[in-house]
Amino acid sequence: MPLAERPLIDRWLLSSLERLVRDCRASLDQYDAQTAALRMESFWDDLSTWYVRRNRARFWKTASRRDSLAAYQTLYEALTTLARLFAPMMPFVAESLYQNLVRHAVRGAASSVHLTPYPEVRPERIDDDLERRMRAATKLIAVFDPNDRDRGALDGEGELASIIRDELNVKAFEVRDDAKGLVRETVKPELKALGPKLGKDLPRVRQALADGRFTTREGNTVVEGFTLSPAEVLVSHEGTAGHAVGRDAGAIAALVTDTTPDLEAEGLARELAHHINTMRREAGFDIADRIALRYEGALGQTIERFADFLQ
Repeated sequence: MPLAERPLIDRWLLSSLERLVRDCRASLDQYDAQTAALRMESFWDDLSTWYVRRNRARFWKTASRRDSLAAYQTLYEALTTLARLFAPMMPFVAESLYQNLVRHAVRGAASSVHLTPYPEVRPERIDDDLERRMRAATKLIAVFDPNDRDRGALDGEGELASIIRDELNVKAFEVRDDAKGLVRETVKPELKALGPKLGKDLPRVRQALADGRFTTREGNTVVEGFTLSPAEVLVSHEGTAGHAVGRDAGAIAALVTDTTPDLEAEGLARELAHHINTMRREAGFDIADRIALRYEGALGQTIERFADFLQ
């Protein structure tokens, strides 16, 4: 399938793959095997914990055969390219991958990965903007990246937004420049650092901080004529009514915790799916095995309403 017709996440992976090829060639040209190996490790992590996990449904169950084909082709290209990238440093792992994926599947293939050429970079496949937006999305999932440029890569619509909503299990999200109305900020003095510095002024500064009589300037806290560095204050955040908050690297994420009957019903369906999958695993079923379910009582309405999701 042509690259331009594949879903965004496929194009992202193949762009990252070409960047990996470029970086590995540059490192090995300088006899820097360590840097090349670290880049391969980073890509492998993205491939396994992000791409494969995000696309399990496309590999096993999808409404579009064409979409499944795109996922298969993308994963196959990534793995076979990795086999050749691995070859100089992990010869046996590379050979095992190659024999299983290429030698026994492709007529006329070379008998060994070590008889194939090292991958050549195709720079036209590298999409800097797409990689930047996906990087921002993955950081948002932990707590969005505070970098302004990355924040601008995110919005609440489109294919990337759908990935974010699904991964975070939320209905919608928005990116703001501030957390006004969502978060209460509390600032306290770091006593070990400020005791010697402020001396008798410490109680006055502490009270001013508690009363909120301070300003921030270039990351510092200005209070009662003193400028305090980030290391000299303890900043904590708690959500306003109806919000739960998390903070990382200077950014704040607020989750609206209000629920509705529809959200509660969907939550029950997700919990039910989790228990069903646990029962399948404990019973030793293969992922492709089909099962029959029997249910009774109040669960019936939930199962009937979310039958497509549970299947």
